[in-house]
Amino acid sequence: MGLTKKFFQEHLELLREIGLNQERLIAINEEIEMIPAKKNDGMPHAKNVHNDTIAIKYVKREEITEELEKLRSREKEETEEIKNAIYESELKPEESQVITLRYIDGIEWQRVLKIMFSRYKNYEYKKHSYERQMYRLRKRAFEKMGIK
Repeated sequence: MGLTKKFFQEHLELLREIGLNQERLIAINEEIEMIPAKKNDGMPHAKNVHNDTIAIKYVKREEITEELEKLRSREKEETEEIKNAIYESELKPEESQVITLRYIDGIEWQRVLKIMFSRYKNYEYKKHSYERQMYRLRKRAFEKMGIK
C-alpha cells in the first residue's frame, strides 16, 4: 500500500483500536480475578452458573487476545512502511521526529508539541507559534515522503 494521508489516518485509528483492545483485555482479566471460587464443601448448590460465567470470560479473553495479535501484526507492518519512508526521504531530524512521535508512537498533537518545544524558555509565550511550526514540519515531511 502506498503512503497517503489516508494511510496515516488509518494507522492512527489502528493504534487507537489496539489501545482499546488492551483496555478491554485488562478489564476482562480483572473480571476473571473477581469471580469467586467455587465452593467444594460437598453440599448441594444451585445450578452451576459459576462455570458458565468463567467459561464465557475465558472465551472472551481469548477472542480479544487473538484480535490484539492480528492488530499488532498489522501495526508492525505499517510501522515498517513508515520507517522506510522516513529513511528513504532523508528527512531532517525535526521532521522525522514529528512523524515518529505522532504516527509511530501514536502521541497526541499537544503532547508532541510539548515534547519537541517545551525545552525552549519562551515555550509558553510562543506556544501557538511552535504549534504552527510543528504542523509545517509535518507538511514538509509529507511532501518529502511524496504523500498527497
